[in-house]
Amino acid sequence: ESAGVPHSNSVAAGFSTSVKTVHPGSVVLDTAEELESDFIVVPREPVSGDPGEVLGKAAEYVLLYASQPVLSV
Repeated sequence: ESAGVPHSNSVAAGFSTSVKTVHPGSVVLDTAEELESDFIVVPREPVSGDPGEVLGKAAEYVLLYASQPVLSV
């Protein structure tokens, strides 16, 4: 809690052999809904290494379909 503003974060990571068709952006949105998030921050590019196509596509999906405000960094 900083300056009286409550906040939390969540990291959804993992691999499933049974759910291969779920878009990474959909996982972010489902998690945000489950946590009743008011705001989503999603990276557009990885911190290190080559630009990640999957990460960019996930960020784009979240920006297009989120019902919450989104900041893409």
